[in-house]
Amino acid sequence: MLLPGQRRLHFVHERDERRKQVLDTLCSQPLSVTVYRSRLAPLRREPSTRAALLGALVDDLVALGAHRLVLESRAGRDELDRRVLRARLAHHAAVGPVYEHLLGHEDPLLWAADAFAWAAGAGTAWRDRCAAVLTIREVDP
Repeated sequence: MLLPGQRRLHFVHERDERRKQVLDTLCSQPLSVTVYRSRLAPLRREPSTRAALLGALVDDLVALGAHRLVLESRAGRDELDRRVLRARLAHHAAVGPVYEHLLGHEDPLLWAADAFAWAAGAGTAWRDRCAAVLTIREVDP
């Protein structure tokens, strides 16, 4: 799905026509996507909110028996995620998924995550475009 010269997809930099094309392609795949969102959207960058979102994600991944979690690296802020993930996984008796941070261009599935996260926050028309595969889970910090 990359255009010539692109290393990765990043929805904030795409035109609407291109967004539609990419989302239609992704939504035609056998996917089930959950976007975790805080009800306190203006505070989404706060560490406690991110910790709550990651905690909910880990709980769901453990329940599903997931083996791997890949997060997009956030330039020097990954250690907070690692602390939260270690602490949350310690609460589960079952072995949880391994986790790692990668740069956006290192795993194409991060592009899909970016696309769905963008669509979840971009308004009803964009969410409706993905309704067949997209679930939004609201998490309170």
